Amino acid sequence: MGIKGTHVSVGGVLNVDGSMEVDEVRVGGTVEVKGFFKAKKVSVGGRLKVDENASVEDRLEVGGVVKIGGELKAGMVEAGGALEADACFADGVKVGGKVETRRGCRSKTFEIGRKGRVIGPVVAEYVKIGRDASVEDVYAGRLELLENSSARNVYAREAYLKHGCRVSGELLYVEKLELERLTQINSRKVEKLPEPPV
Repeated sequence: MGIKGTHVSVGGVLNVDGSMEVDEVRVGGTVEVKGFFKAKKVSVGGRLKVDENASVEDRLEVGGVVKIGGELKAGMVEAGGALEADACFADGVKVGGKVETRRGCRSKTFEIGRKGRVIGPVVAEYVKIGRDASVEDVYAGRLELLENSSARNVYAREAYLKHGCRVSGELLYVEKLELERLTQINSRKVEKLPEPPV
């Protein structure tokens, strides 16, 4: 049995044995949806779990974990803990702890917090990787790697790397590269960056 409507407001837990299509969702605790999920605006205190695809037109705010079985399409995504999806397409992504995608995350802006971890490629116009965080492959217009963070491969128009950053693979840039005191980096200026995977 799915849910269709305008506003859903629940203090604790909302379990939907089917799909859910609403304008606005406000839940204090946990939301679990067995089918697909479609909304304009979502605010969840704890955890949002959707077995299929999820689409949030405006803003998706979750205090803890967002776990999507399929693809996530959204305006702004903010998660205090983690974001997991097959792929994520958004205007902005800001996650405190961990982002894990199988196919990648594509957004205008992407931020991972201090000591965060990103699994899967990131494609964004602006990417900010917090202190002591790690990321795999980044395709960015402008990339900021903060102190002691690490990346596997970086492909950026402009890259700013703070002190103690590590790039284990290659760093290709088109316009500008600024480095503070660094270790283990192999950078090269190129005319054109490789095509991103998502």
